[in-house]
Amino acid sequence: MIKVQPNSDGWIEAKAEEGFTITEKVTVEKTVDVDLDDEVKSGQHYFKIESVLRSLGQSDVINFRIGSYGGDCHGLIHLISAVKSCKAKEINMIVVQPSYSAASTLALTGTSLRMEDDTFLMFHNYSGGNRGKGQELVQAVISQ
Repeated sequence: MIKVQPNSDGWIEAKAEEGFTITEKVTVEKTVDVDLDDEVKSGQHYFKIESVLRSLGQSDVINFRIGSYGGDCHGLIHLISAVKSCKAKEINMIVVQPSYSAASTLALTGTSLRMEDDTFLMFHNYSGGNRGKGQELVQAVISQ
């Protein structure tokens, strides 16, 4: 009869009653690929990705393939938060197409960045606007 018992260092020890012991290192490494090839959408679109990233362990690897025109800042914040909380040993950001704005920012959050041929990252100053009643808009401009 063989008794198999894992230890805390990841080694598995198999002991046989016949007087010998077999010890081997078993590594379980999971690799997850995420393709971001559309615009960055609002945060609710990324609950599944967040869940997967948070479930990864210290021996796992994640590959983000990025090629996006950018998109929603709130969605970007969700993705960055998930990447930063991920315990994977490697978080590879691979830019496969020209990437802009929010997608460029995401590309900088991993443990490594690889740029494929003929790709680039584009950064820009943000833009925004105000809405409201005329007098409120005037007051907002004056106070700044």
